Amino acid sequence: MAYDKFDPRLESIVVETSTVWSPELSTISDQDKSSLAKAIHEHPELAAKIRYERMHTGMMREITVTVADLERVYAMRVNG
Repeated sequence: MAYDKFDPRLESIVVETSTVWSPELSTISDQDKSSLAKAIHEHPELAAKIRYERMHTGMMREITVTVADLERVYAMRVNG
């Protein structure tokens, strides 16, 4: 069973993460994608498209990164 909204309870048992990039972000370099994926997974509550998938050992979190997500990450970094 998959869950499709941020859930702090499920966050406590996330054992694996996955990042999917929206097509409009295809021009971002692999290096930038790596650092941005790390940032969004550190603050999954900022992601608009999040999905949890049950695994034998816990949950897998998949975030589909959008332009709006990146704007929220940058705003958080600027505003602290």
